[in-house]
Amino acid sequence: MAQHPSETLLVPRAMLEGILFFIYGVSGKYLEDFGVGMLLSLCFVYAQHPSISSKVRTTLHKMSPWLWGTGLLCLFVMILWNYNQRYVNTWPLFSNPLLVTHYYRISELCFSLCFGLCVLALLFGSERLKRPFEWSPLRWIGMISYSLYMWHLPLLLVFIQWGQPFLRGLPPLLAYCVYWLWVLVIILPFCFLFFLWVEKPGMKFGERFKRQNATTTPAAEPSVSVSEMTASENKKVSEADVPGEEAVRV
Repeated sequence: MAQHPSETLLVPRAMLEGILFFIYGVSGKYLEDFGVGMLLSLCFVYAQHPSISSKVRTTLHKMSPWLWGTGLLCLFVMILWNYNQRYVNTWPLFSNPLLVTHYYRISELCFSLCFGLCVLALLFGSERLKRPFEWSPLRWIGMISYSLYMWHLPLLLVFIQWGQPFLRGLPPLLAYCVYWLWVLVIILPFCFLFFLWVEKPGMKFGERFKRQNATTTPAAEPSVSVSEMTASENKKVSEADVPGEEAVRV
């Protein structure tokens, strides 16, 4: 549907465009990125569990420089491969017909794995490796990262459609600076406001709803094990077998 702008389904096309933006995006949802990210989150939470040996965390800590270096090296290779797709035969190594044909099928997964290695290195790496990424501006970008992910491309397309024609005739470097000025002055503030007015209230509403649901749900009765039930029954039987005080007097 996204590739056929004149078609629609059940609703007017204008409404469908808004729906497609959230369920499909512009060129797909890139599920490989989400998959690798969720796998990393699962591994990190699993490694923090008390039942997991500290050897696992120690091993990952020792491997973090190698993971970081491998991730950067793989990213460099992917950049060369991507560049060769745009400017064919720049790097003969990537001009193999098999690589050219299947680039768009596996490139997103390859990029995800490369970034995944770098993130894994940061999660278990040393403080020296983490310190540059603990810089306050970068942490602020991380705070609004979901809003930035949602809105950066539509706002860039607005700039390309309406602002780029006014840049014709300017030196390339100056035009590129205007491009980044749009990012700093328009995109980042817009995403920050979206985080404050939409995303953050939504998270608070979710937390409040979860707390209310927890208070209204009756607590489950404590389960009784089979051994406890058997012991209780035996006690009742033994008490019934012992004659009462009146029977003894008789």
